[in-house]
Amino acid sequence: MVVKNVANVSRLTLVDALGVVHYSILSNGAMELQLRTQDLPAGVYMLVVEEDEARKALRILKQ
Repeated sequence: MVVKNVANVSRLTLVDALGVVHYSILSNGAMELQLRTQDLPAGVYMLVVEEDEARKALRILKQ
């Protein structure tokens, strides 16, 4: 999975439905980040995007 336009994002975290953190990545000003999701089982995940002191959670469905 490629996440684009993350230059202003400080951290991306991918969490499964049980709360297990699979990835936690600092963007360091990168324009896009690639998350290796091929090995993850199918299910619902949350991609938590942190920018300064704001957080946004995006629901991801992997089939």
